[in-house]
Amino acid sequence: MSMQVRRHICPMLPTTTMNLQVQLIADFLPSQQAAELFEYVQQEVRWKQEWIELYGRRLRIPRLQAFYADTPSTYTYSNATFKSSQMTGELTEIKELVAYAAHTEFNSILLNRYRDGLDYVSWHADNEPELGPDPIIASLSLGAERRFCFKNSTSKVEMLLPHNSLLIMGPDVQSNWQHCLPKSTKIKAPRISLTFRQIQGN
Repeated sequence: MSMQVRRHICPMLPTTTMNLQVQLIADFLPSQQAAELFEYVQQEVRWKQEWIELYGRRLRIPRLQAFYADTPSTYTYSNATFKSSQMTGELTEIKELVAYAAHTEFNSILLNRYRDGLDYVSWHADNEPELGPDPIIASLSLGAERRFCFKNSTSKVEMLLPHNSLLIMGPDVQSNWQHCLPKSTKIKAPRISLTFRQIQGN
């Protein structure tokens, strides 16, 4: 599965007036390559449904997940620790393309599989110590289009993440904003996100 970025697609900057430093790139991969990658991650990734602790309660995470890294790594949030699987050749290839687009380096991918609109992510910031003080995080969406929201103490921003779109969150986003992927009873199809991170110390 050889991939290349459609570099003639220009990034949109929809929210710079609110000091939300994000880029959304539509049609990131050629359509056939995006379809092949979607099929690959559905079939070949080692999906698990983990447990987390929220407000003293132990709950199933409302989505399936997998964590891959260049070298053996762990990633912890909400008292849940994820141990990495070895990065595959296919995931390495897409990681390098996303790193090129984001002008940074990544050494790990956290994948989320939303089986339908009832799987979701609640409000949070990706500010775990393993990510360093001001991480750049990129997320490639495959499958069903989903609504994605940001908020801080004064503002709220919503956008749609269609199939084959790449969202790049800049270095100030995790320290100043929270984000979520809300539920939707109308969505029956799956969505998979590949979130690219640089785990410190690896």
